[in-house]
Amino acid sequence: MRGCSSIPRRIPKCCCGCTNDTAARRCAISAACSRSRCGTGGGASWCWRAIGWARSPCSTRWKRTSATSPRPWGRYEIPTPGPPQSIWDGISKLPAGTVLRVSSSGARSLRYWALEGAVQPFAGRFADAVDRLEDLLTTAVTLRLRSDVPLGLFLSGGIDSSLVAAIAARHCQGEASTFSIGFAEAAFDESGYAERVAQHLGTRHRTFTGRPVMLDILPALVRHCAEPFGDSAALAVWLLARETRKHVTVVLTGDGGDEGFGGYDWYRTALRLKRLRSAVPKGVLRLGATVPGRRPWVKRVRRAVGTLALDEPERFAALRMFVRDDEAQTLYAGDLLRARRDSGDGVRGWLAQLYRSGTGSALRRMRLVDVSTYLADCLMPKVDVATMAHSLEARAPLLDHEVLEFALGLPDHWLLDGNGGKPLLKRLLARFLPADLFRRPKHAFSVPFQVWFAGGPTSAWGDQLVESEGLRDCGWLNPAGIRTLVREHRDGLRDHSQGLYNLLVLREWLNQH
Repeated sequence: MRGCSSIPRRIPKCCCGCTNDTAARRCAISAACSRSRCGTGGGASWCWRAIGWARSPCSTRWKRTSATSPRPWGRYEIPTPGPPQSIWDGISKLPAGTVLRVSSSGARSLRYWALEGAVQPFAGRFADAVDRLEDLLTTAVTLRLRSDVPLGLFLSGGIDSSLVAAIAARHCQGEASTFSIGFAEAAFDESGYAERVAQHLGTRHRTFTGRPVMLDILPALVRHCAEPFGDSAALAVWLLARETRKHVTVVLTGDGGDEGFGGYDWYRTALRLKRLRSAVPKGVLRLGATVPGRRPWVKRVRRAVGTLALDEPERFAALRMFVRDDEAQTLYAGDLLRARRDSGDGVRGWLAQLYRSGTGSALRRMRLVDVSTYLADCLMPKVDVATMAHSLEARAPLLDHEVLEFALGLPDHWLLDGNGGKPLLKRLLARFLPADLFRRPKHAFSVPFQVWFAGGPTSAWGDQLVESEGLRDCGWLNPAGIRTLVREHRDGLRDHSQGLYNLLVLREWLNQH
C-alpha cells in the first residue's frame, strides 16, 4: 500500500504493535513490525491485538497497571492514553510512523516518518491549491477503490465524507454504495443530509438507526479495545460497521479532514481565547477566578476565567481534556487522586509540551498535536477496532500522506474563515455538489447520551453506576462523586454524559479484567 511506501522493504509488516522485552528475550526471536503514518489499520498498536500474543506460551503474565502509576491513568482524561503508555504492565504501544525491531538483544524503535519534517509551504494561489487538492485526493481515492471484494463508503453528510464519496462516485459510474447512521433525536441526527448527498451522487444508500439499546454493545466493544476507551462515538461506529459488513467488505471513510484542514471548533475557540487573553488585564483574571459561590453559573465563570488565565499551550491542552479539574476533585479518590496530584499538570502538561515542541502558527501547532495524539490514538483505533471486529476493512483517503503534507503546508487563512472553516475543501466540494447540500454549521458526530442518560429506560444506567461494586471497590473513585454526576445530569444542571459514559466503560472493563 502507498501508506507504507517509505518503510524499508526488508522489514516485514506484522500485525502486532505492542511489545514485551522479556518475552522477546525468552523466545530469542528476531522480527520487526511497523505502524502506519497516522495509526490507520494494518500497522497496529492497540493492546487488544497484543493480548492474543500475551496469552501465548512464550509470553510472560501481564496484568493491568496500578493506579499509582500516574502517567497511563492520567491520560484517560483524554479518549485513550497515547503511546508508549498502556494500561497493561509490561506492554508498550508503538507510536504511529514507527518501526520496531525485536530480537534476543531487546527491542529498538525507529521513527520512519514525522509529519512536521515532511511539510513544505504551498507556493501558489488559492485556486491553484484547490486544483492541487483535487489531483491529490482523486489519486488517493482511486488507489483505495482498488478491491476484488464489494466496496462502499461511510457517508455522514459532512464536508469530508461527502467529498470522498463524490470523487468515488465519479469513478464508480453509478455503482457506489454509501452507508450512514442516524438517531431519532433530531439534535443529534444528520442522516437526512447524508441521504440528500447520496441522492445527488446517485449512490445506493442505506441508513441505520442508533437507539438506546445500542448500549448493549458495550461489553463487546470493551473486550475488543482491551483498554478503557473514552470516545462514546465508538458505539455508533461499531453499529455502523456491523450493519455495513452485511453488504460490503471494504469501506472508504472521511477521517482526517478536520486535523488536516483545521475543521475542529476548538481551533477557533483557542484562537479567540488567545486574542481575548491579550485584551483582559491580569487583575480582572485574578478577580474572576475568586468569585465566591456554588451556583452552576458561578462555577462556569470560574472555569472560563481559569482557562483564559492559562498560557497558550496550557490553554489549548485544557480545551482537549475530557475531565476538568473540578470534576476530578469530585470524582477521583485514593491512589488515583494522589497520582493525579503527584503528576503535577499530568495529561494537560503532556499535551502542552507537545504544543510547545511544534513550530509555526498556533493553528499549525494544534493540528500537529491532534494528528499525533487524537487522530492516531483515538479516531483511528475507534474505526480500526469497530471495522476489524466485523471483518470490514476501512480506508481513509484524506490520511494519504501526500494529502496531509499538502494540508499542513497551507496558510492559516485558507483553513479558517467566518463560515465554519475548511474553505478549501468546500471550494473543491462545490465542483461536485450544490452549495445548499453542505453549507451549514458544523455538527460534531456524537451519540445522544445527553438525552438517554437524563430519562427513560436508559436512565437506569445511572443507578447501576451508583450501585456498582466494581467502581466502589477499585478504590479509585469517590462514590459520592458518582452520585453527584448522576444527580446533576438528571436534574439538567450540567451535561455529564461524557463522564457517565466513561464510568460505564470503566465499570465494564473492571468487570472483564
